Amino acid sequence: MCGEYAGLMTSEMKRLRQLEDENAKLKRIVADLSLDKAVLHDFPRPGKPTDNSFIESFNGKFRAECLNTHWFMCLDDVRAKMEACRQDYNEVRPHSAIGNKLPISLLNGFPADLPVEP
Repeated sequence: MCGEYAGLMTSEMKRLRQLEDENAKLKRIVADLSLDKAVLHDFPRPGKPTDNSFIESFNGKFRAECLNTHWFMCLDDVRAKMEACRQDYNEVRPHSAIGNKLPISLLNGFPADLPVEP
């Protein structure tokens, strides 16, 4: 029983220790890579709003301007109201992030003409 520990032979224990060391090295490499901004940009961490500020900004606006302002009676009602919100967001409202242009105008390749308010 001298050469065993928890049912493993000495050679198996040495190999287990080597695997643990290799695993620790890989963890350090991944940690170092995750500090690289390019890697963070390509692979946002799930559940971390600071990694994807654009979608988090959209989600907040969508909740405030659409979800919190409507009561939904059925699934068809949800679809109709969400489509109206989508059209307003993409086809009516100018966005400061794209030079106060309408997103639909950029998609169509035309310079955006802002709606004239009465």
